[in-house]
Amino acid sequence: MAPQGRDWVDTVSKLLIPVAIFAFGLMFSIQKDRSDRAAQQFERDTSYVKLLTSHNEKERVFAIRMIKALQDKGEFPSQLLPAVQALCDGLPSDPVTQEACGIAQTEKPVVEAAKKPEEKPVSAPVPSPTPGGGTIFIQIAREDQRGLAGDLRGKLQAESFAVQTIQLVPHGTTKPTYVISVLQT
Repeated sequence: MAPQGRDWVDTVSKLLIPVAIFAFGLMFSIQKDRSDRAAQQFERDTSYVKLLTSHNEKERVFAIRMIKALQDKGEFPSQLLPAVQALCDGLPSDPVTQEACGIAQTEKPVVEAAKKPEEKPVSAPVPSPTPGGGTIFIQIAREDQRGLAGDLRGKLQAESFAVQTIQLVPHGTTKPTYVISVLQT
């Protein structure tokens, strides 16, 4: 009787060892595929951020169009939302800024809704620092205008207006040109 019981154990062990090896191999393969996809996603998102922060306007336009295409397909990566929102602080007349603000307005509620309850911040109504609810942008054409623009910025901030940093935007003119823009939020 002992040899017959032993044959049964040998048969089961000979069957279970390959099944166990297959199962562990399958689990390892699935984990590696997930890891590879996450690494590819991270690399893609990093390249978008690099393009979005480029000084080359064509690269920024390309990046924002690629992100818009991802959004249209429903594949917008939530990790890019802060980078896209940061572009909204740019020149209001810049097409990349306008497109970024459109994407951010569309995706922010989606990303917030997808967060786990413990990740969601407790939201209390925050009053706008600008009486009109907008952000003020001050642009100068020449560096020698920075002092006066800084005085203006200080006075506006003293009155609780949200004022971005002063931007030098050379227009190729010798006339004293100042541009003040208010972007309503």
